[in-house]
Amino acid sequence: MTEVLRQFPAGRRFGARLAESAAIRVLGRIEHGSLELRLPDGRVYRGGTGDPAVVTVTSNDVFRRLARSPGLGFGESYAAGDWHTDDLPGLIALVVRNLETWRAGSWLARLDRHRPHVSPRQSLRKARANIQYHYDLGNDLYRLFLDQSMTYSCALWEEGDTLEQAQQRKLKAICDKLRLSPVDHVLEIGCGWGSFALMAAGEYGARVTGVTLSEQQFEFAREHVAVIRPGSPEMLRISSNKASYHEFFAARGIPHARFKAIRTPDDLEPALRALGYPDEDVFVKPAVSKGGRGARLVSAKPGRTSDAPVQTLSALRDSLSGPGLFPELIAMEHLTGTYYSVDVLSADGRVLYAVPKIRVAGTASNTTTGEVDLNPATMDLASRACAAFGFSFLQNYEMKLDRNGEPRIYDINPRGGTSLILCAAAGANIAYYAVKLALGEEIPRVQVKNHVRMLRYYREFFRSPQ
Repeated sequence: MTEVLRQFPAGRRFGARLAESAAIRVLGRIEHGSLELRLPDGRVYRGGTGDPAVVTVTSNDVFRRLARSPGLGFGESYAAGDWHTDDLPGLIALVVRNLETWRAGSWLARLDRHRPHVSPRQSLRKARANIQYHYDLGNDLYRLFLDQSMTYSCALWEEGDTLEQAQQRKLKAICDKLRLSPVDHVLEIGCGWGSFALMAAGEYGARVTGVTLSEQQFEFAREHVAVIRPGSPEMLRISSNKASYHEFFAARGIPHARFKAIRTPDDLEPALRALGYPDEDVFVKPAVSKGGRGARLVSAKPGRTSDAPVQTLSALRDSLSGPGLFPELIAMEHLTGTYYSVDVLSADGRVLYAVPKIRVAGTASNTTTGEVDLNPATMDLASRACAAFGFSFLQNYEMKLDRNGEPRIYDINPRGGTSLILCAAAGANIAYYAVKLALGEEIPRVQVKNHVRMLRYYREFFRSPQ
C-alpha cells in the first residue's frame, strides 16, 4: 500500500511532539474499553479498564502525520506502517465509542469551536490538487473494490445481485428518473470513470459532456470510450422529435404520413379536423416518446377497437386539461395498410444494408411475430430518408402502406432495436457489422434471406391468468 501514499514532507517536529503529548493525554479520558500505547523508545502508556487494545508505534512519523492532518493522518500512518495493532476492528470501535468524550475535553477542539470559520476561496489549482489527492492514487487501486464499470457510488441492490448488476440497476434508475432521450444533453460535473455517461449515451441516446479534474479518470475514460454517433447533433435532435422529422420529410418530398403538429391546447381540434376527423380516425402520440408510449387512436365511430387505446376528441381533450405543461403532440393520418419495420446499416447516408420486416402479429408498438419481406419500395424509401439525414451506423424506419399500396414513413428511431436479431437470422448480422464499421474494418457482403420469421416472447402478453 505504501506506493499509493502521498509524499510526506519533512519538518513539523514541534507539531509532532504536541500530537504525541495529546495522544498520551487522551488515554486518561477513555470511558469505554482500554488502550495500551507502546512507543518506539520503550515507553508504555495505558488508559481505561479491561483488556486493552494494543497499539505499537514503530515510527514517530505517526505523530507528524496526525499533526499535519488529524482526519487523514490516522489511516495514512497505518497504511504507511507507522503503527500496528493486534485488533484493528476493536481499536476502531474503541475510538468511535470514546470520540465525543475526547472532543469535549480537548482544548484544541474548544478553541476551534470559538474561532471564526472562514471558508478559503476554492481556486482551480486547489480543486485540481484536492481531486488528484484522492482519485489519482492509481486506477489499479480502485479496481480492487469497484465493479468493471468503475462506478464509485452506492449501488441499488436486489437480492442475488452482483456488484456490477446492482450498479447497472442504479445507473438505469437515474436515467429513467431523468427521462433521458436522444434530445437531451447532460452535463455531468465530476463524471468519474464515465459509467453514467456510457449508460446515458449508449442505452438512452443522450448527448453527455463529462467533466473530471482527475488525470487518471480522464485517461481511463479516453481509453475505454469510443463514441458511435449516427449523425450530427442537429440531425439527432430532428430525428428524435416526431413533429420535427415529419416537417423535415415534408420539406424534402420524402413520403410520410400526413400530420399536424400540436403544440398548444388550441391546436388540438383544428389539427384533428384537418386530418379528416370525425369521418376519419386520427392517430395521436407525444412528439417525444419511446415506442408506442402515450399513443391514442382518436375516433368518433361507436365500438371502434384498436391495438392502441381509443378515445373521442372530447375524451382526449379532457385527459389533457389537467394541471401541468401541455405536452407537444403529433396527429397523423391513420394508415391501415401493411406495417413495415426497416432496419438499416449505413455510412454517411449511404445504405449498406436495409432489411424490411412485416408485422404478422403484435400490438401497436410491439411485434410478436415478424417476417422478413424484401419489398423494394420500402428499401428505397428507407434509403432516401437515410441519405437526407446523412446517418451512419444503425437506424430503424417504421412505415405503413397507404390506400394506393405505397409506403409512407410514420416513425423513425436513430438507433438499432431488438428486431436486429431477425436480421441476423436472415443472414445479415448488422449489429455486428456496425461494430466492424466503427472499428474501420471491412463489412461483409451477404445475401439477405427473404421470408425468415421470428417469434418474440413477451411475458406481459403470455402470462397465465391467476
